[in-house]
Amino acid sequence: MTHNEYTWGSKTGQKVYGQSWLVENPKAVVGIIHGMGEHSGRYNYVVDALNAAGISVVSYDQMGHGKTEGKKGHVANYDMLLGCVGELSSKMVELVPAKPTFLLGHSMGGNVLINYLLRRNPKINGAIVSAPWLKLAFDPPAIQVKLAQIVSGILPGLVQSSKLDVKAISRDPKEVKRYVDDPLVHDKISTAFFVGVHEAGEWALEHASELKVPMLLYHGTADKLTSHDASKVFAEKAGSNVTFKSLDGYFHESHNEAPEDREKVLKMIVDWINGQLTR
Repeated sequence: MTHNEYTWGSKTGQKVYGQSWLVENPKAVVGIIHGMGEHSGRYNYVVDALNAAGISVVSYDQMGHGKTEGKKGHVANYDMLLGCVGELSSKMVELVPAKPTFLLGHSMGGNVLINYLLRRNPKINGAIVSAPWLKLAFDPPAIQVKLAQIVSGILPGLVQSSKLDVKAISRDPKEVKRYVDDPLVHDKISTAFFVGVHEAGEWALEHASELKVPMLLYHGTADKLTSHDASKVFAEKAGSNVTFKSLDGYFHESHNEAPEDREKVLKMIVDWINGQLTR
């Protein structure tokens, strides 16, 4: 495996940080879209599993995150997030030409990926979506959302703490500590970022039946951050294009649970991709 780091200029003028883990003679390539407050370097278990299966991986730090330029926790508008997925897809084709392509999105990244599929209708072989932020596990009061929408129109860059319960990401204390100790992780979110993702989640649920890409969608039943039920509703509305897996007892980051638990999830991902390759 060869690991490389990149920066590319986005259409917004910001420099986007990306990295790749390329294997020799890959049978496919997967692009990873991370979640809120984290970055592309937190998917080592996923990368290792995919590389071991002969699959190359490309990822990047979303706007407002990691080593990508810009204010932490802020994106001026939601379309900028979708644009970066398009740039990731172009990078995947550049680095791994003429191979089947898949996209994987987690949490907020799952929201972005689902909306990218529905709004841009890309030509890819499949999508893997982990615990997407279609709705939060506990809906914020309507008045709080309305207030955020008003403030977003006046002060879109106002950044506050997401008040994330870090213990809710994984049942494994070692993974929680790794998250807390990571200097690139943050708990910031701007009003524009929150409103954009919140409204995009609602839109995705309304338009789920328009999905045209095969999708593996999975969500832990014990997720206290994003809604398992919303994922189930999306899968039901999307129909036969979605394979939905309800992970009993899993927390938010199923790929970062204890070894014996995450291995089941990683195997599920690899098996599903292999299944798509033989269709």
